[in-house]
Amino acid sequence: MVCTTASDALLTLVEGDVGLNWANQRQGWNQTTNVCQWFGVTCDSTGAVVEGINLAGSNFEGMLTTELGCLTGLKNFNMTKNSLYGSFPQALADIASLNKLDISENQVTGSVPIFGSKDLLEVVLGSNSFTGKIPDTGFVNLHHPNLVWLDLSFNNLSGSIPPAIASMEDLEILELSNNNLTGSIPAIFGNLTKLEDLFLDVNSLTGTLPLSLFTSTSKLKKLWLHENLFSGNLPQQVSNLQDLLDIYIDGCKLQGTIPPALCDMNVNIDHNNLVGDNCDKIACPVDSRSMPGQDHHGLGNCEECPDKTRAPFLGSSTCGTTRQRQILIDFYNHNNGDEWTGIEDNWNDLSTSECKWTGISCNSNGYVEEIELHSMNLSGSIYEGLGYLEHLTVLNLSDNELTGLLPVELSLPPLTRLDISGNRIGGVVPSVICQKSDVNGNGLDGTFSCAYVACPGGTYSSSGHATMSSTCKSCTDEDSIFLGSKSCDSPGDDSSSKDLTDGFIIGLSAALAFVAFGFVGWFILRRKGHRSGKDNATDAGSTTGSIGYGGARRDQVDDENTALFDCTVSAAASRQSTSSAGRSSKKEVWLDVPRI
Repeated sequence: MVCTTASDALLTLVEGDVGLNWANQRQGWNQTTNVCQWFGVTCDSTGAVVEGINLAGSNFEGMLTTELGCLTGLKNFNMTKNSLYGSFPQALADIASLNKLDISENQVTGSVPIFGSKDLLEVVLGSNSFTGKIPDTGFVNLHHPNLVWLDLSFNNLSGSIPPAIASMEDLEILELSNNNLTGSIPAIFGNLTKLEDLFLDVNSLTGTLPLSLFTSTSKLKKLWLHENLFSGNLPQQVSNLQDLLDIYIDGCKLQGTIPPALCDMNVNIDHNNLVGDNCDKIACPVDSRSMPGQDHHGLGNCEECPDKTRAPFLGSSTCGTTRQRQILIDFYNHNNGDEWTGIEDNWNDLSTSECKWTGISCNSNGYVEEIELHSMNLSGSIYEGLGYLEHLTVLNLSDNELTGLLPVELSLPPLTRLDISGNRIGGVVPSVICQKSDVNGNGLDGTFSCAYVACPGGTYSSSGHATMSSTCKSCTDEDSIFLGSKSCDSPGDDSSSKDLTDGFIIGLSAALAFVAFGFVGWFILRRKGHRSGKDNATDAGSTTGSIGYGGARRDQVDDENTALFDCTVSAAASRQSTSSAGRSSKKEVWLDVPRI
């Protein structure tokens, strides 16, 4: 990047026909007019330094250019509500004097930039197409102690919320809504004593709500947590938030009741016109739902769930069925039952009792107690409705192709055995499941551990979970990222399969070479036999001997071919066994050839 004048740097924004057309309709934006007189540009008192660019809502279409980094005195940059595309240039993010930046409501792509200014007050990147993780170093780690407003909402960001955000102690507004964020709310966020607005809604955040957020010194006014996977109870301490105006928790996995003191607070006033008690305007109670046809979901105008349905969480907009046959049918459809292996067609037979379906066991009263569907090629996320089977004690879904997260709903039935090992399930075990007694022996010694349910990512055990006699061991690499790993290889890792295939190919090649050498030897000897027969035409025994030799050799070759076929079948059987019964095992099956 070669820096010349501020006008040269800015004019790189309007190169091309579209840019020139935009520039021609606005004051300045040419080399004949002083840059300080251009539309949207402000300079310092000397007129020598461009300090501000405000092109908000100006119908600008184009890319942010690297040359903008030449504006080394730039303090304020606002291009919200335009048609920006492409990535954010690092040279612009590196400007040390930058105070406020707003490029929200555009189509900027790439990763969130790391900013170089320690004087940043506002960074508003919401409503774009940023991807990747929120940087946990540089961007937030003590580099911006004065930051007041950080908006990364309505993007495609993934990963967890960096605890380092808590280092920005002046932060008043944090917007992370509508992304793909996972993990929990860092407990250290309680250090953000000036935080007024916290928007985390519409993500995949899990865990319980940290009590550190709900202190009497907190200045929280708006707390938007709805449409996440938070579990546990809504803490009573929420009522400590004396400045609270809005709190939305609908569409989560929270149980229990709304604290009465919170119901008496003047919160969610936008919903004061809704029918129901004060608690309903915060979230519909357990086993009720918001009435259909409302613009809002999970709060206000609540009604009880119909018969044979339930809503076990606060703020529900729907009620799920408790009819076990329907649950199993939905489970079959949700997890691609048409692709399951090793089951009979009775799952599709509406005339057969569900208690006779493959893998299903019922008690004497006809209630489903056990589901055993290991190694049957189940795929997709675990169907949440299984948690509504009120008598379910055993659920074995091990060694399948399941993905997603472990549903909080599995905390509802009286499970004593839960096996999700050998799948590709991510995240963490919901704390409400970790606190259930008797699941895989959890709590029998008086202590509770999530590892009894499933080994956390980065660890493994032969069973995929801890027991009273064995623990989950740490992996030395980062390959094991899933819950319930049986080894440090990822489930479905094809390394052992590849080794097996390579070994088979080597063995097959060696055997074929051996056969080829034998055939050549047989051919040479046979030629000698023919010549000997010509020299001794009256000696029939010599000819018979040569034919006998050749016939014997053919028998040996046939035996070798049979052995090769058996070896192929054995190798294929080994691969099938490895992929189904123990795909995560590091044990390798080798032919009798050296490994190279």
